[in-house]
Amino acid sequence: MLQVLVVEDERWIRRNMCKMIEEVDGYQVAGEAKNGVEALQMLQSRPPHVLMTDIHMPFMNGLQLSEAAKRVLPMLEIVLFSGYNDFEYVREGLRQGVHDYLQKPVQTEDLHRTMQQIANKIAHKKGKLHQQFVWMEAWRVNANRLAESLWLVDKPKFETEWSVLSSEWLKNGDGQENVYEFFHLLIYFINERIRVNYGAQLPEHVFHPLDFTGDAAQDAELIRQHLMGVLNELLTQRNWRKSHVVTKALHYIHSEYAHPHFSLIDAAELTGLSQPYLSRLFKEEMGRTFMEYVTELRIDKARELLENPDAKVYEVVGAVGYTEYAYFVRVFKRIVGYSPSDYRKQLGLK
Repeated sequence: MLQVLVVEDERWIRRNMCKMIEEVDGYQVAGEAKNGVEALQMLQSRPPHVLMTDIHMPFMNGLQLSEAAKRVLPMLEIVLFSGYNDFEYVREGLRQGVHDYLQKPVQTEDLHRTMQQIANKIAHKKGKLHQQFVWMEAWRVNANRLAESLWLVDKPKFETEWSVLSSEWLKNGDGQENVYEFFHLLIYFINERIRVNYGAQLPEHVFHPLDFTGDAAQDAELIRQHLMGVLNELLTQRNWRKSHVVTKALHYIHSEYAHPHFSLIDAAELTGLSQPYLSRLFKEEMGRTFMEYVTELRIDKARELLENPDAKVYEVVGAVGYTEYAYFVRVFKRIVGYSPSDYRKQLGLK
């Protein structure tokens, strides 16, 4: 039986999660904790196979707990869950080796799918040391080209770059044990390349792990089909006029987000489109509204500025385009889960 530790500060949610886990064949709840501090103590005294944790909790959030737990138990499988708009945290968790995330309220079929994947993953890795994909750095140029061909919907180039990358991975001889790590690192790397180069990002569903078979060649093909599905999705959503217009709007956003009177109207005038038409194109291509994108960018920049111990919160407010302190605090807490001052405490800053 695979043992699971459930960490959630709300008791009724925690109990419901435990009940759902007990209904999955091959799994048993090893313990419950209401915060990360309790969870770390339990991890050391009764090491489980799987940690399932909420992201937002007092004293220590789920991402901090995951990082600390991996130091204690490097082979531990971790699943995050949250009811907030936490995808920046989720991406960081996946980069650190978290297996998956589930949106609250957690659906039974999603939980069963994830637990089956973890069972297969543990079976594949049994008796073997966990290996890191240091080759990703060596193949960075090839992975860059793969990311660009995906975003630019260049199918021939995509097939060429994927053939090179997957062939090298398969020649490692350990693909069966490391397919989840390969998948997570590759998706994270592709997303980062697209974010840096084009100011965009992959849709959330792309980050969910696949139901891998245990056969390395078949699993490589599953990943290829997954990425090709993303490419085809981009192709159907986009024509070149849309891409040009939205790219122009993105450059405008990234250069003007700190201006307090910045608006969709200004962007529409810049692109030569009506406000409703630009709004619709932007939502189709970016997967979020114009102002949702602006708000997330502003809060991301605010988080970066708050990491400077010398920066004053009221200075950060103006630096990211807000004029009202109270409104900024409400938006920051809604997206990050903490007030700016509590966020700094989480970082160990005053």
